[in-house]
Amino acid sequence: MLIKNYLEKGRINKNEHVFSMLINTYAMKNTLTKRLQNYALLAAAGSMMLNSGCKKDEETTDDPNVEYIDIPDIVVDATTSGEDNANLDINKDGVDDIYIAAAFESSNYAYTYLYALTGGSGVASTPVSFQGENYAFAFDVAKGQSIKEVPYFSGYAYTSLIYKDGDFNFNEGFQGKGDKYVGVRFKIGSGTHFGWLKVNVANNAGKITIKEVAYNKVAGETLNAGDK
Repeated sequence: MLIKNYLEKGRINKNEHVFSMLINTYAMKNTLTKRLQNYALLAAAGSMMLNSGCKKDEETTDDPNVEYIDIPDIVVDATTSGEDNANLDINKDGVDDIYIAAAFESSNYAYTYLYALTGGSGVASTPVSFQGENYAFAFDVAKGQSIKEVPYFSGYAYTSLIYKDGDFNFNEGFQGKGDKYVGVRFKIGSGTHFGWLKVNVANNAGKITIKEVAYNKVAGETLNAGDK
């Protein structure tokens, strides 16, 4: 803009020294601008590489002893049929480990539960007594919590239960609460292995979906809920 003003006013021809200074200043400014642009590009590229490296480190949390399986959803839904069930073979060895069941009669009678099929197996649970009867309800394991440290495992555990004309409504962290973790232990040969299931129980208490499973391949060793 400064050079244009000098050209329009005819001062360039009268003072070649001024013109030379302006040209040199313009050239220096242009060179500096290009250098700054190059520095900015290099800085941006370095930042992207650094962020990419950090992201990779953050995502590299795999434990070589944890076998994670993103299974096709197992949906056990009794809301239309009255009853439904399915079996889950956690480690794909041909032996079913967990029986999954659901029942739905009305809004006053419905349940979903998990049942361990092999001796020495179990579901992380909370024991509850109601009107002289004992029940085991699935323990709501927090993400990152050790499965082995859950103090009580039962051969079965309800993940939802409504019965006796609605007088008893178990809704301890599962029913209508989205994806949750349930701890399990099961047998591979003579060894006891710990694992987790990611489950989702419908608000009506008559439908349960198993979405993901994982277990520690080393017998007797724990893993945390959500470990992959």
